[in-house]
Amino acid sequence: MIKIKKLQDIDVNNKKVILRAELDVPLENGKVLSDIRLKANIPTINYLLENNAKQIIIIGHLGRPKNKEQEKSLKHIHKPLEELTNQEIAFIPDFNITDLPENKLILFENTRFFAEEINNNPDFAKKIASFGDIFVNNCFSTLTRDHASITGIAKFLPAVAGLKVIEELEALNISNKQHPKALILGGAKMETKIPVIKSMFDKVDKIFLGSATIILLLKVLGKYNGKILYDYHNVEELKEIANNPKIIVPVDFICSKTKTPSDMTCKTISEIQEDDYVCDFGPITTELFKRELSLMKTIIWNGPLGFYEVPEFAKSSIELAEFISKLDCFTLVGGGDTEEVLKIANIENKINHVCIGGGSMLKFLANQTLPGLEVLKK
Repeated sequence: MIKIKKLQDIDVNNKKVILRAELDVPLENGKVLSDIRLKANIPTINYLLENNAKQIIIIGHLGRPKNKEQEKSLKHIHKPLEELTNQEIAFIPDFNITDLPENKLILFENTRFFAEEINNNPDFAKKIASFGDIFVNNCFSTLTRDHASITGIAKFLPAVAGLKVIEELEALNISNKQHPKALILGGAKMETKIPVIKSMFDKVDKIFLGSATIILLLKVLGKYNGKILYDYHNVEELKEIANNPKIIVPVDFICSKTKTPSDMTCKTISEIQEDDYVCDFGPITTELFKRELSLMKTIIWNGPLGFYEVPEFAKSSIELAEFISKLDCFTLVGGGDTEEVLKIANIENKINHVCIGGGSMLKFLANQTLPGLEVLKK
């Protein structure tokens, strides 16, 4: 487990703190639809206030703007953040200022409004750093990025992890979790899934694969003849993974030739035809997975098992989510789509830990570090 410098390790008394915060929230017509990420910053902000930080300068991003689109301006989260912190917060639209207002809390505009952020321009990072004495990174979801506000500032200021980052890393330290351990991995981004699968073979006891991942593995084994929506060209690597005995192989699938429920039917792997799409697991596989998962003491899940956006194809994901929420084991879930499954099943509060960044979760499980953590190492 990577050893990093933590907020509790540093004296913040009378210091100006640059806080890289979780601010990337969903918006609709300028209104925050979910403030979960904003709330993730409150314990760290409260800690800084209680320990007499002189000023808290909040920076972060919202979405992936191209031309400073105002719908991605952090002015939309200004008032919600004031309400959550119970503090008056000054909003600064640009980094090209000399003197900061005297407010206890300050919020700068979206860092991604400036090309220097993504390019990790050292002058831009140095400019931001000049406003503070200490850098606290509380944004776990962007620790995968080599951006100015993630890795750049840490070159100019003492840098530590915020309380949310510490919490996420403690949950992701699966080496101290009980065996038997299971990994459930779905979704479509194969380039992020393959490294995780390979790295987890010696860490978990069972691996349950869904969606595009299992279809590709069955394809390289010559067991699947249907349609493939997502490809991955390293066939030898896929074969190496597919033959591992820890993988629980499904036995039936919900198929459709139109990718709609209008012609859905349940088929075994040998019954699938060339014009079939696999949209979900069938009931026999779902029960098989439940039996295996009931033996686990630790379950890690990232990615739905089927086309969960269509209710008829979300059945296996929802059933398994409801099932694991009732088990006497540690449950760790990550990824925006998987979080949606939890919401549909109304069990968000019945999971031990829901990781705030699915991409960061996968890359950390695969590599045991991230660019944003490397600059915080002890």
